[in-house]
Amino acid sequence: DIADLQLTLRPGGRISGRIVFEASGQPLPEARSIAIMLRALPGSAGAFEPRPSAAIADPVTQQFTSPELTPGPYVVAVNSLPTGWVLKCVTARGMNLVDQPFDLPLTGISDVVVTVTDRISTLAGTARDADNRPAPSATIVVFPTDKTLWRPGGIASRRLQTAAPTRDGLYTLRGLPAGEY
Repeated sequence: DIADLQLTLRPGGRISGRIVFEASGQPLPEARSIAIMLRALPGSAGAFEPRPSAAIADPVTQQFTSPELTPGPYVVAVNSLPTGWVLKCVTARGMNLVDQPFDLPLTGISDVVVTVTDRISTLAGTARDADNRPAPSATIVVFPTDKTLWRPGGIASRRLQTAAPTRDGLYTLRGLPAGEY
């Protein structure tokens, strides 16, 4: 038994910010709720929370604030994007929050900018076998050359994509962020 134990509870950290649409001349999409998902890294204190926390963007102002979270390492994902739009980046204080884990301090992060774009990248080609014939049974795997962009096991990455070619060996990958693969 421990006598006179005192625990001091504090509010958790939050992330808050805004969503920016980067359009290529077409009208901005109809305002919808976009979910900014925060997932604690496995093994961290936040990983014991029941499920990932989501900050839902206000459909009018595109501002968002997360619930209080246990400080520590997190990864972020953005869900429920309008059709024809992809996530370009999530930044705060000059940091990239989407492709690598980031530390959420007790004080939170209040200047997050989620940039969504309708300029969707496309990588297309033809899978061929050793005899230069179409290889429809191949699997195309694209991943970043920079190992710091590889996510910990079990956490999805927008920089890792696979494709199954058609009977003619043709494949297409869409929405890869800029970078070397």
